[in-house]
Amino acid sequence: MNSKIKEIIIGATALALLGGTLAIIKSSPKTSYNLSSGVDSVTTDLQENFSAISTEQKNISQIIVENPNGGFTMLRDNSDQPYIKELEEISTSSLDRLLNTACKINMEELVEEKPDNLIKYGFENPNATVNITLQDKTTITFLVGSLSPEAGHYYLLSENNVYLIEEDLIKIFMGNYLSFVDLTLLSAPDNQDDYSFDSLTVKRNDWDFECEFENDPEQGEDNGMISAQVMTQPIFAYLNPAVSTDVTHGFWGLTADSAVAVNPSKQDLKKYGLDKPFCITKFIADGKEYTLNIGNSEQDGYFCTFSGVDGKNCIYKIDSNKLKWATFQPNELLIGLMTWNFIYDVSEISIDCPNEGIGVDFTLEGDHNAQTLNSVWFENNKLDVENFKDFYQYLISCPTDEIYFDKPNSNQSYLTVTIKAKDKTDKIEFFKQTDRRFAVKLNSKTSYIVCSAWVERFIENIDAAEKNKNIISTY
Repeated sequence: MNSKIKEIIIGATALALLGGTLAIIKSSPKTSYNLSSGVDSVTTDLQENFSAISTEQKNISQIIVENPNGGFTMLRDNSDQPYIKELEEISTSSLDRLLNTACKINMEELVEEKPDNLIKYGFENPNATVNITLQDKTTITFLVGSLSPEAGHYYLLSENNVYLIEEDLIKIFMGNYLSFVDLTLLSAPDNQDDYSFDSLTVKRNDWDFECEFENDPEQGEDNGMISAQVMTQPIFAYLNPAVSTDVTHGFWGLTADSAVAVNPSKQDLKKYGLDKPFCITKFIADGKEYTLNIGNSEQDGYFCTFSGVDGKNCIYKIDSNKLKWATFQPNELLIGLMTWNFIYDVSEISIDCPNEGIGVDFTLEGDHNAQTLNSVWFENNKLDVENFKDFYQYLISCPTDEIYFDKPNSNQSYLTVTIKAKDKTDKIEFFKQTDRRFAVKLNSKTSYIVCSAWVERFIENIDAAEKNKNIISTY
């Protein structure tokens, strides 16, 4: 719709500026017609090819649209830049499409000249009334009536004549100011390598904890981690980038699907569940904080507000597929390893299990540069390196499916494993909860629940590792 209006306005402006000379085949004399409903007269130039106006964007001074959806007003500021009056404090998308539409409006077919009955074409309650003012104060007005029987076409009233016009050419005039809101919440850098990250915090009403993510303090080429980010709350855990990236870096390039309110009132926020958001996500990148509040859901989306970027004081509707913060569970993002150290960086593994009479120390020698494990010793016995790799693999693959951060039932650990690696020591403690479950502390922080079958198999594998017997990976 907007493009059509602009075309009409531009044409009228060109007439005024060029002394009425237009590149047209033939023009009809101007006439006026008043609708019984009191609508202002509609005046424009008729042409045999039904092209009313042809001009440039700069000649359009103002566009006022009234329609059942609320309409909008386009004005120009002191710098002659176009803006939407209802969105003065809100970031808007480009108005080029609106202006291009208003610059040239071509009607497809003349339906009836100066009809006596305008009601049958839907002009008693038009879908849009468009007033375009040019820089020389010339005003062009036209009405968009009802949908015609010819698919994809509407009736348009101009200079008391009824035309057919394609829907795509006047559709922009049947919307309101919300259709011009910029839906990009946080622009993404051109290069994904420039997607910076400091931290992310997610708080949800269905959790009694907060989920926090930070950069891995040991990140770098020597840390052995695939993801540069780790979970730090409610537990410390390594992330699987295949599933965690949408959570940790999902703010970059985030776009809304529509805007439903601008400069929302308290009543607006309450209506959409944003007075007490279901989910609050804070993202910090390059020292700048952004906050996404997620409220009520509707069909396949959520109502949201966003802060941290100027001009975003709106309530947006965003597809749920873009809002992983509202749906993910912490355990879904984990890489599936209790801890992570390259075996060639490990110097010692100590295991204590007093109830089973176990107290062993394995000594390892590796070459980080060559990325090889050269030898493993237990007491004075040199062990099979490949067999011990299987043992180590079983250890670090301790299941992390079920996170747990309450205090263990017992104060005394049943099993303790200490892994000393280059510049790092990890301590894993197992506390018996029930006959079938163990709570696990990683570096003194309760983190997981592990089934007793895994623990029992691990104890058996300790003996197998000592004696160079095959390690069993099932449990």
